[in-house]
Amino acid sequence: MRLSGSTCLSCLMALERKLKEFPGIAKVKIERADQTHFEFQGAPGVNYSEATITYDIGQVALSEIVAFMKTQGYHAYKIIDKN
Repeated sequence: MRLSGSTCLSCLMALERKLKEFPGIAKVKIERADQTHFEFQGAPGVNYSEATITYDIGQVALSEIVAFMKTQGYHAYKIIDKN
């Protein structure tokens, strides 16, 4: 998914750490778009991050994860759920 909100690396690492403590989440990787191989690589003014989250749908719903991120100041969009 893409996240709007802070693209500060320490802020993203803090969000990653909090998500890893969330019940049912097995793996989290969050990167600024300018650090990834996506189509906007290196583009000036990039203001989103890319998050990949592996979770157990029996323990946590995607909507709960998205709601939690919103409480942390992030808005998730372009969500691809690969269940």
